[in-house]
Amino acid sequence: MTQRGERPDTNEMVIVHQVYRREFRLLPALVRGVADGDRARAREVAEHCRFLTRALHHHHSDEDALLWPWLVAAAEVSTAVTERMQSQHERAAALLTEVDQLTPCWAADADAVLREELAQTLTALHTVLVEHLDDEEANLLPLVAEYITVAQWRELSRRGRRSMPMRQGLVFLGMMLQDATAAERSGILAQMPAPVRFIFSRIGMPAYRRYVTRIHPPTGQ
Repeated sequence: MTQRGERPDTNEMVIVHQVYRREFRLLPALVRGVADGDRARAREVAEHCRFLTRALHHHHSDEDALLWPWLVAAAEVSTAVTERMQSQHERAAALLTEVDQLTPCWAADADAVLREELAQTLTALHTVLVEHLDDEEANLLPLVAEYITVAQWRELSRRGRRSMPMRQGLVFLGMMLQDATAAERSGILAQMPAPVRFIFSRIGMPAYRRYVTRIHPPTGQ
């Protein structure tokens, strides 16, 4: 068991969860907002949807590959929580697969029937996802703080960052900072090497703002 002073800071995971809660909550309305036959906008929203489903898939895959085995191997840790997390991942994975199958079909023609089917599937995914994230934060992260080492937690974070191309990673970082407090923003940026902070301030944040404006244009545009 790690000592209290050596426990990993799990708040960054909570901030990542905030991104998934917010972005998947917004997706059904984004899809329904695409006019019949507007293929250009459908492709744009579909690309955004694929970005998020891919990110979530990697997030869950990293936990499956590293976090659950680490916790199960730790002394005195019950497998009940990790087994429930895995079951929730499987439910989410089935819906993610369905979303990934529907998205390109809808984007090809911006068909109204497929649009509604995709929106309803995204709503179901959001419901499953929120249930899982709430459970994870209430029952899994306390175990992480007690049994996972700082080195292991950093490895999980590094693996997550490596799963995204740089430009998408910078956009996702902007999503993390969007609703973070000032203290949380400072903490996230402080963990990054100075060159990465420089790239984000000069390239990443402007790219993120352009991305958000394109996906969520101001009302009236």
